[in-house]
Parts: sequence; structure tokens; C-alpha cells
Amino acid sequence: MNRLSLIIGLTFASVTAIAQSSNVYLSRYLPGGQSMAGSEVTLFNSAERAIELAGYHLVTRYWVLTLPEAIQIPAYSSLTFAAEQGSGVLVLGNFPGFSRLTPPTGELGDFIALINPSGQLVDGFYLAEQQIVSFLPITIANKGDIIDIPGEGAGRWSYLQALPDPVMSFDRNNGKWRANGRRQNIFPATEYLYLTARMTEESAVSLKWKTVFEKNCLYHLIERSSDNHSFEEVGRIKGQSESSSLRTYQFLDKGITTGAIYYYRIRHVEQTGGEVVSNAIEVKSTEGAAGFQFDVFKEGPETGQYLRVRYSSRTAQEIHLKLLDEQLRQIEVLSTGTMEPSREYLVAYRKSLPAGIYYLIVETDQERYHEVIVIE
Repeated sequence: MNRLSLIIGLTFASVTAIAQSSNVYLSRYLPGGQSMAGSEVTLFNSAERAIELAGYHLVTRYWVLTLPEAIQIPAYSSLTFAAEQGSGVLVLGNFPGFSRLTPPTGELGDFIALINPSGQLVDGFYLAEQQIVSFLPITIANKGDIIDIPGEGAGRWSYLQALPDPVMSFDRNNGKWRANGRRQNIFPATEYLYLTARMTEESAVSLKWKTVFEKNCLYHLIERSSDNHSFEEVGRIKGQSESSSLRTYQFLDKGITTGAIYYYRIRHVEQTGGEVVSNAIEVKSTEGAAGFQFDVFKEGPETGQYLRVRYSSRTAQEIHLKLLDEQLRQIEVLSTGTMEPSREYLVAYRKSLPAGIYYLIVETDQERYHEVIVIE
């Protein structure tokens, strides 16, 4: 290889490493001070593939960790390192590349820095009473490695005017750091208003859910279980970075077998490592359920003022359609009688409905269904 090719190859490798590093960033930090009590840091990978972390350094004023070989962070996932044993965390003291530091006394404050194997600051966050601090820059030696932590002027630093507090954590959301509660995330990424599921005519499960709001909600993960304990991901739908209004999502699960019972839930993993999980609901994949289908539409001069219900069945059977309010009080019986096979029916409810949550109850010979209707 000639010199020019070597330079191009090294440059390309360097650019690739920097691009990969930019997908991994700090998402949560719990300062622990000199005692390291409750100290914790979470990394988040926003890339579509796993990223190797071997040779990366995590550095604070009180400890440093050099990550070993064969450690990676999965796509769209978080990885948490903690000073104490806990669920879903990697204990700092179990790593050979971990060392405690004894910083000189002086200005109050702390920092957390992520340094890549090339010695570059990938991401950093510091907190102090003033933006210009005395504890940056700093050079740290760890297990034979010399790690240079740049000063506040380095472009990758984020700053929050606050001091370490044993009851607070610091979370990053939409690129901004803010104080949060340690035991409970007081700024969740989303809230699930409801989740419904029913069989379709094509022998698949149709899921529908609605969120009240979303903030930096990357994905809604659709999970299925056969025992309501062990869930597996069967799909994912992209969420919203910023949404303050109700949003509706739908997903069709075709990977089921007839005659089984399934449980579904929607789960969102936050960049801080926390989770927002909907209630799990049960679905029976029976032949009878697959023979009936219905759809609900909202229409009118004002959004959601009127309702239309379209339904059909493969077999002749009795049907009852009822509209209930949020307290499950019956508002009206929309339809009742015997359905002819393979004929499409349409019923309309043309009375104005105030804003709120309503339930459409559908009772057939084989099954009982319900649909949540939100009038905004």
C-alpha cells in the first residue's frame, strides 16, 4: 500500500469511528460523590445496529472505567453502569478497568465524560454553580492509559447550573439535560391511554393504541406472550420526538396460530433506561372470532361528532351493538338482530357526543368485543 492509500485508509477509519461514536451518548447520570453511593451512568445507542464499546472510557471526578473487549450496546438500547448491585445494571467494581479517583478539594460540582479509544470526547456533561469551573480540563491515568479530559470550551460538553444532589438524577431528553427523580422518572417519554386487540377476518390480530403525549419517543415496541410473563417483540412502530396531542397507532400481527391465547402489550424503553409499558390484554385466536369483523369511523362537521360502525360476518349469527360512556353506562343500543352471512352492515349514531372516552360493545354468538372511542 502506498503512502497516499495509507493516509486515505486511516482517514476513512477515523471518520467511521467518529460517526459511530456520535450514535452513542450519555443519557442519564446519578452522581455519588467520593463515597460513590448510588452512582450510576446510562449510555444510549441511537443507531440501527449494535456498537462495540471496547476501549471507551467513562470518567467522572471520582472514578474512571475503561471498557474491556467484547462489550457492546444493542441498537436503540441503553446500557447502565452502577456502583451497586441492581436489576439490569453492570457493576462498576466488577470491571478490571475500574479505578476510584481522589480529586483535589475545591469547587463543588461533578462531570461525566465519554472518551473513545482515540482519546476524543464523544459526549460530556458537567454540573456546577458556574459555567467556568476549576476541575476542567484534567488528565487522568488509569491502568496504563493516559486520558485527557478537555476544558469547558470543547464542543461536546453540556452544562447544567446545578450541584450534585443525593435525591436527584440528571436525564437527557431531546439533547437537553435536566434534574429528575432517582426513584421515579417524573418526565416519562409517553403515556398509553389504551390498548385494544381483536381478531380480523384474515385470522390475524389487529392491535390499536393511543398515546396522550410523546417526548423523544423513538419507538413503540409491540410485544406478545403466551403466558403473560415472558414477552417477545413482534414489531415496532416509530414514535414522535414531540407531541402534545392524542395519537393513534395500529399494528397487524399475522404470526399467530388458531386456537391459542395470546397476551399483548406496548413497551417503550426510554433513553434514560426507564420503561413505559401499557397494560397487557388477552386475545383468543378462535375460528369464530376470525369470521367477524367491524370498523368504527368518526365523522361530522366537528371532529368526532358522529359515529359509523361497519360490520360483517362469515356465518349467520345474532349481534348486539351498544355504545357506553366512560363509566360503562349504556348510552344507546345501536343495532340488534340476526346477521346474514357475508353481507356488509352499516349503522350510524348521529347524536352529538361531548369530548371524552366511549366504548363500543359488540356481542356475537361466539365472541364479545369492545372498541375504545376517544372524542377530542
